Amino acid sequence: NAHEEGLTGEASLEEFVRQHCILAISGSTQELWWHYVEALAVDCQLFPQPKTAARVGDSCSRKAMLTAGLSPKSMEAVEQCAEAEGPSFLEDDREAMAWGGAEQVAVRINDWRYSGAIEATALLRALCQSLQPLPEACVGFFRKEVPKEAGLPAWALLSLCFLFLLLGRAL
Repeated sequence: NAHEEGLTGEASLEEFVRQHCILAISGSTQELWWHYVEALAVDCQLFPQPKTAARVGDSCSRKAMLTAGLSPKSMEAVEQCAEAEGPSFLEDDREAMAWGGAEQVAVRINDWRYSGAIEATALLRALCQSLQPLPEACVGFFRKEVPKEAGLPAWALLSLCFLFLLLGRAL
């Protein structure tokens, strides 16, 4: 039975909504959300072993919220948010799928769509470009280096010069 083996689709969607609501009530800081996600990873399991271990769901989520430092009042605000805003959050998530297909990774940096190569250096360069002032850690991503294969090798340049010299004399 799929319900006994792992996280159900319903539980997954409910968890997405709870996380959206934690972000919404925490204001401009994401620290509370990070604490919650860390607590969730420790306190709740997708595939509990043994069967008596806590599974991601309402009760385990409440435990993780307490561990993360949410007050009972904040936990009530998360529940109210989930009831009122849950469908809207899920619709937004559905609409924010990767551009071009489900196999692509959607990356947003400071609310801008990133559409470059999905590899570490390119992503870090794009992230650094979005930061003002540029942190010292980002300086290395913007050094102008000429690739070794750029330009003509000296032997090819000399050969072309010699060829043009010969052609010029023949005319």
